[in-house]
Amino acid sequence: MAVKDIRSNLQERLAFFVDITGDGANNGFALDTADFELGLMFSVAVTSFGAGTFTLKFEQASDSGFTVDVSDITGDQLIGTIPTITAVNLSGDILQTVGVISNLRFVRAVVTASGASGNTIVVVTATQKAENMPVT
Repeated sequence: MAVKDIRSNLQERLAFFVDITGDGANNGFALDTADFELGLMFSVAVTSFGAGTFTLKFEQASDSGFTVDVSDITGDQLIGTIPTITAVNLSGDILQTVGVISNLRFVRAVVTASGASGNTIVVVTATQKAENMPVT
């Protein structure tokens, strides 16, 4: 069986990397989806886990500063279920993923902590599929 080149068709980006030590919302990096309308998927990992509840959501906006047309990505704009961020994410199993369909140019991950204590390091990566390939 032939192995196909997926590297040239996909781009991996760091979408969120925060050492969460207290309660509140933590915004990820603004991802520009221009020229990447063929797909956007997020993978979630936890590299250290303290106490607390951590809720993940995705936002979209028309500008990279998230000040114009900001809205949550919900319902039929999600492919799969938003992963729950727990200590189980440390197990080394397959990373939990969710696909996102956005009608706006910029997308970001947001993690809100409640009852947080200690250090919880959450990492979210984005995989984008480009319209024009190969991706450079």
